[in-house]
Amino acid sequence: MSLGYFSYPMPVNETVLSYGPGSAERELLKSVLEKLKSEAADIPMYIGSKEVRTNKKERIHPPHEISHTLGYHSIGDERHIQQAIEAALNAKDAWAGMSWEGRANIFLKAADLISTKYGVSAPGGICSCDHTFQFYSNRCKSSNVGCHVRECSGMEMR
Repeated sequence: MSLGYFSYPMPVNETVLSYGPGSAERELLKSVLEKLKSEAADIPMYIGSKEVRTNKKERIHPPHEISHTLGYHSIGDERHIQQAIEAALNAKDAWAGMSWEGRANIFLKAADLISTKYGVSAPGGICSCDHTFQFYSNRCKSSNVGCHVRECSGMEMR
């Protein structure tokens, strides 16, 4: 049971940037893209809190430039799938036992990171994700009964 009143910010749209020729945001985006294209990323799987790399890799490339290799990601097998299922089941009780305020804080922190620190890395792909996190955090607050997680169905409002 929660004792107290918790206040979360209402979701607001960020300023729409023009990315016009010579603009600061366009130059920043160009520099980030150049940096990403100059390095070959080795992207692991994450199972629970562990970084897992395998010898079986798959090449990743931009959809518009398939001849360019951005890097490789590890490919798991049945053993990794089983480990991921076990990690999710182990985390389920901790998540279910967390207050809705604690859950909302996790989503709000993710929204903040997406809209600030990591936003320039993928502006088109994540532009609405931070608003979604803010919306659900605020929705949980306004419903006054919080959110819960149903097995295999994600966040559900009640």
